[in-house]
Parts: sequence; C-alpha cells; structure tokens
Amino acid sequence: METKTKNGFKAVEYMRQVRNELSMLLQTDKKRFHDELKQTMADFIANRQKAIPPSLESRE
Repeated sequence: METKTKNGFKAVEYMRQVRNELSMLLQTDKKRFHDELKQTMADFIANRQKAIPPSLESRE
C-alpha cells in the first residue's frame, strides 16, 4: 500500500503518531485529554454548521 504523496506526507505514520500522543496524554492527564476532546468536538460541530448552507439547515 502506497501512503506517500508528492510532498512526502505519510498518512499511516501521522495517524500512528497522533494515536500515540493521545494515548500518552490519556495515561498522564485524563482531565486534559477529556477537555481537549470536548473542545475538538465543539470545534468540529461549529465548522460543520458553517459549512451547511442556510437552505439545507431546515432539512435536518
């Protein structure tokens, strides 16, 4: 499986790195982990709402 792009970015290595960092954070500071997770979800939902055109909001 080829994961490299033209700029050398490797998605699988990035995902492993993020998983390892989050795992270490969870083991060392559970409160900070949960706070960051909640903030990330709030940011995701806010960005998603911005991306939905007003005409489609009423359909949800």
